[in-house]
Order: sequence, then C-alpha cells, then structure tokens
Amino acid sequence: MRISGDPQHPDYNAAMLPADVYLNGEQLVGCIFADEDAGEAICYAPDKRGGPYLVGDEIAIDVKRGHIRIEKMTEPGPDGFDAWMRARTQAAHAAYMARHSAGGKAYQ
Repeated sequence: MRISGDPQHPDYNAAMLPADVYLNGEQLVGCIFADEDAGEAICYAPDKRGGPYLVGDEIAIDVKRGHIRIEKMTEPGPDGFDAWMRARTQAAHAAYMARHSAGGKAYQ
C-alpha cells in the first residue's frame, strides 16, 4: 500500500486518513508519504521544537527506509487529521515568516 497526506498526490486516499506509519515497528511522526512495498517513508525533518525544519522556503524532508507498515487510525482524536495538518501548516508558515523581515523588523 502507498499513501500520501497531500491531496494533489496520486496516492492520496482520504478514506485512509488519518493513518499511522511505522518504520521497523516504531511509529513515525510527521510522515507525509509512505510506501509499504518499496519500504520507504518521507517525513518532514523536525526542528528543535519538533515543527517542520525549513530550508529557504521549502520544508526539509527525511527519507526513511526499512520495514514500513501503514495502519488506518481507528480513533483520530478529538480534532482529526485536518486539525493536525492545519497546526503543522501554521507552524511552517510562522517559521517561514520569522525568517523574513520587512523594513528591518521581524515579520510577525
């Protein structure tokens, strides 16, 4: 099975989200794509606070290889996948804006 969290990716499957991805039995955090057959998962590279690490205006990624297992979450939590993705997107946007300035002041 292959799954992506990006709605524009061909392996996006809203019926399978949210999902947990495991690498060699250990749950991955920040996984944006996983392929069980190829044994590969792509996750965002976390910064020191655990949010997405940015390189320029791109989110840095880690490619992880090994035994990949994808499981549909049976209990997505109180807010579900959309809230999780919204929080990650807002964190990435805030980090991006903090790196840029307007008129010599940090852009808030």
